[in-house]
Amino acid sequence: MFRLLGDLIYLDVVSVEGEKYCITAHTRGFYINRSTGNVLDAQPSKPVKEATTLVGLLRQVSEKFATGTLLEFFL
Repeated sequence: MFRLLGDLIYLDVVSVEGEKYCITAHTRGFYINRSTGNVLDAQPSKPVKEATTLVGLLRQVSEKFATGTLLEFFL
């Protein structure tokens, strides 16, 4: 029997720098999980990267996103 842990959605994100992240949206915020390729592992990655907002989490993992140089990428 499975017990819901409060996970709402799982996101696969590729940063502008080319790094791949699997993100879990949870009732308390967002965190990078341990998923890889076709294997779903919703446990938090080590070291734990988490934030209350998706933008906050992306700022932690992407320097270009955090500094605003992401806009230059699209212009």
